[in-house]
Amino acid sequence: MDRGYIAQTGTPHAIYQQPNTSFVADFIGVMNFLPGVVESSGKVRCGNLTIDVLQKGIGNRERVKVAIRPEDIVALDDNSNETNLPNLLTATIEDTEFLGSSYLVTLAPEGDAKTTLTVSLPIQEARRLDLNTNAKIEIQLPPESIQIFPLEAN
Repeated sequence: MDRGYIAQTGTPHAIYQQPNTSFVADFIGVMNFLPGVVESSGKVRCGNLTIDVLQKGIGNRERVKVAIRPEDIVALDDNSNETNLPNLLTATIEDTEFLGSSYLVTLAPEGDAKTTLTVSLPIQEARRLDLNTNAKIEIQLPPESIQIFPLEAN
């Protein structure tokens, strides 16, 4: 429900995985949002970052929200040879929150896209990465996990 209207119907899994609006995405679980502008089909600029997306159908120069769930962001370790992956970026660890079986990590991407990202990491992965505040980490935003919403959609 959004202001007394049904925003989306479906199974919890379907609504979580494929929300129709940014309101539904944020209401059902945690979602990272980055403001952006569509550059071309399959590319969105968020500050100085150009992000590859699979979703099409939104016009060039349209203002959008790029959305990705915390558990869908991939953290790469120093030994990773994955340099050809799309949407690789360096971020600074601002905060870590221990949740028992996982960590919730707040990251500040390099550049001028001033929005922080929240990443959920299983405990084994967090231990392997040896997370330290103010350390740099490489992350990937998999295009298949990204959704974009027109800015007007709430």
